[in-house]
Amino acid sequence: MLSLDDAGQLLRRSAFFRSTSASAIRALSDHSKLMRLPAGELLFKKGDPGSAMYFIVDGCVQVHHAEMVVILLEKGEVFGEVAALSRESRTASVSAKTDTVLLKLERDAIYATLASHPEAAQSIIEALCHRESEVIGEKLGRMIQAKVLEHELEIGQKIQRNFLPASIPALPGWQLDGLLQPARKVAGDFYDFFMVPKLQCMGIVIGDVCDKGVGAALFMTLFRSLIRSGASDHPLVWAAVG
Repeated sequence: MLSLDDAGQLLRRSAFFRSTSASAIRALSDHSKLMRLPAGELLFKKGDPGSAMYFIVDGCVQVHHAEMVVILLEKGEVFGEVAALSRESRTASVSAKTDTVLLKLERDAIYATLASHPEAAQSIIEALCHRESEVIGEKLGRMIQAKVLEHELEIGQKIQRNFLPASIPALPGWQLDGLLQPARKVAGDFYDFFMVPKLQCMGIVIGDVCDKGVGAALFMTLFRSLIRSGASDHPLVWAAVG
């Protein structure tokens, strides 16, 4: 069983109460409650009203949106502070990944402690600012990654466009045309029309490289070049294989 001293040490180790006075920690410990969450059990779901924050004593919880897991939190970490401190609804669902022990701290206990120990507010504000800074940094990193990916896709599109035939050779008695509409911005699908003078015929190629994206587009350009080269240098072999 978690004693008040153990609860106090857990609270003290968290960023939210690291610089809080011993008397404030004692007051918070007096109002904290220990709870056990079996593996797989839902603690709360996104949109639920929230009135408490939680400290993980042991085990692991997963923060998720529906079936998509956003992050795993383990021993010593804190969650639920947004709803507990601001009266906002829960921004995500939380369930136990393993059998988990939590220390629960209700909003009323937090604000009652802040009223009698105003210096404790500084620690909470510092922790919230630190978390906000981390969120901003993470969003900035994702924005940079998105820009890099967008640039790579633009390069892939140019590669794909440049390796499609600019014009289709005329063949008496035939009407030929081609159109490529990728499922995504860039794909590995391609087509090609080219004359094979040594055979006095036209080569027509329709290809589909597995996967999508820039990698598939690069494989497409390699195969196109190999096919054209083979048809030009070894037309009889190419014709037999084709």
